[in-house]
Amino acid sequence: MIDGVPAQTRSPTRGLANVITPRRLVTTALLLLAVVVSVVGLQSVKDQRAVVCSHGVVVSLVPCPGDTDLRQGTIGVVMANGWQASLTVDNTPIPQDEVVVRGQQYLFSPGPGSITGALSPGQHSATASYYPTAIGPADTQQFAWSFRTS
Repeated sequence: MIDGVPAQTRSPTRGLANVITPRRLVTTALLLLAVVVSVVGLQSVKDQRAVVCSHGVVVSLVPCPGDTDLRQGTIGVVMANGWQASLTVDNTPIPQDEVVVRGQQYLFSPGPGSITGALSPGQHSATASYYPTAIGPADTQQFAWSFRTS
């Protein structure tokens, strides 16, 4: 006799039934579903951001549209081979001597001593004017995007 129950009437599977209950099965299934939905959701956000952060021959935008960046963060574009670009920030054309060109990267760093100075916190816009190197500026196209600074 164990705990007042005769040994011959006690079932070893009865203890397992107390561990695996319908409520625990439903709770476990819901937790697993939440994990799967979270992973799929984060992956789709990552994929959408990659699509939004480029545009045709503009391989990459810095910062990405809608991002919040530091006031002295870098602004610019990475172009496909065979393309050149110039930049405008908040309707101010950036002189070529303030644009750092590294391969296909065209980057501007606002701050003291630059044409824009330090960017104030809030919403800002940038425009990349780009054209094929072989044809020249006669075939200029533009892409504009916005971002925030903190």
